[in-house]
Amino acid sequence: MQRVYEVEIISTGDEIVFGQLVDTNASWIAKQSTEQGARVRRVTCVGDIVEDIVKAIEGGLLEARDLIVITGGLGPSNDDLTVEALAKAAGKEVVYDARALKMLEANCQAASIALTERRKRMARSVEGADPLENALGLAPGVRMRVGSTILVALPGIPKEMKPMFQRFALPLIAETTFKRASAIKLHIEMPYYCNHYHANPDNTVLVGDDVDDLVLIDISGEKAELEVLCNHKTSWHTQSGHCHPTWSWDGSRILYASDHGGRVNLYIVEP
Repeated sequence: MQRVYEVEIISTGDEIVFGQLVDTNASWIAKQSTEQGARVRRVTCVGDIVEDIVKAIEGGLLEARDLIVITGGLGPSNDDLTVEALAKAAGKEVVYDARALKMLEANCQAASIALTERRKRMARSVEGADPLENALGLAPGVRMRVGSTILVALPGIPKEMKPMFQRFALPLIAETTFKRASAIKLHIEMPYYCNHYHANPDNTVLVGDDVDDLVLIDISGEKAELEVLCNHKTSWHTQSGHCHPTWSWDGSRILYASDHGGRVNLYIVEP
C-alpha cells in the first residue's frame, strides 16, 4: 500500500490575519498538492510575528510532515521574517547566501532596478539551505530539510509563487505519489447522456441509465465500446424515478429500479 504524502501550508502576513487580503495562495497550493496525490493535513495563517511563524513551523515538524510550504515574508522589509523563523525552528544561523545574491543581482538587472543594501536582505538564507530561483520577481525562495521534513519558502505574490511551487515543490510530491484527480486514463466520447454509472467488479464495463435504456460501456480497451442492454421503462423524463443500475458482486447480473406500472419495483437482468 502506497504511503500518504503529507503537506502542511503556512501563509504569513499581517494583511492576511487582519482581513485586508484574501489568502488565495493556500487554496491554490492545497488544490495542486491534492491533485498530485498528496494529503494536505493543515493550513495555517500567521501574522508578521517571528515567534508565531516559528510555532507554526515547529508544529509541522512535530507532526513530521513530508513537506511544509511557507508563503510570504521573503521581501526586504523588517517585517519580512520567514528566514529568521526558519533558522530558529531549525536551530541554525541566518546567513547571506552567495548563490541567492547572484540570483538577486540578475533579477534586479532584468527589472532595471538598483540592488540597494535594503534589497540585499532578500539574499539572506538559512545555514545549509538552498536558494530557489524566482524567474518573475526579485526574492529567491528557500528550500531546506529538518529531519524527515522538507521546508520550502516561497514569495507571497501569487504570480511569483505559483511557477516556483510547480517547479520546486510539486516534483517533491510527485516523487512519492501518483497523480490522482488530474490523471485522465481514458476519455470516453459518450453518444448520449447517462444519469448514473456503476462499474463491474473488474472495472472493465460500466452500466449506465440513459433516458430510455440501460447501456453497457466496455472500457477494457483503448476505445470504449457501447451497446444497449434493455429499455428500463422508468419515468425519467419527468424526474419521477431513476434506475440506479448496480452490478452484482460477481458481475453476472445487474439490478435496477423502475416505476413502470405505477410503482417502483426492482428488476434483475443478465448482461
